[in-house]
Amino acid sequence: MSVTNQHGADPAEADIVAFDAHGDPALLVLVKGMRPVPGSVTQLFDYLRANAPPIPFGLLADPERLQLFRLRDEPLPQPVADLSTEEVLRPYDPGSDDLPFYETYLTGLLVAWLDDFSMHWKFEAPPANEVLRAVGLLPLLEGGTVERGVQLAGHPLY
Repeated sequence: MSVTNQHGADPAEADIVAFDAHGDPALLVLVKGMRPVPGSVTQLFDYLRANAPPIPFGLLADPERLQLFRLRDEPLPQPVADLSTEEVLRPYDPGSDDLPFYETYLTGLLVAWLDDFSMHWKFEAPPANEVLRAVGLLPLLEGGTVERGVQLAGHPLY
């Protein structure tokens, strides 16, 4: 399946997209190098809704927080989980306690974390495993794939 824009607009790029075991997009991630501006949540939801079919989960990641959203028809989107970036991602590069989470580094750690839910290459139960299970995202990540820099309009999976 392709990640396609149902409105036919110019393609936008997601920093990361996690696909379920069937190749359907399950999670769209926007990575910010600093605290996101208020319009970041609106941008995330626009991207989730623009895909056909809509992507069920979105993650807004910054150096301090990982805010997970579930696509719903609510006027004011609220995160279903708000996680510490430090607590979730440092286990994937434990020798780097002094390194700041610059955007590129943060993106790489997020890919490692999301890949771990599919392949369990580092942890049997990756950080925030129970949180993702409680909100319904974990089953979508298991057996799936993760891609960086995904064009949201007309992106071929392979």
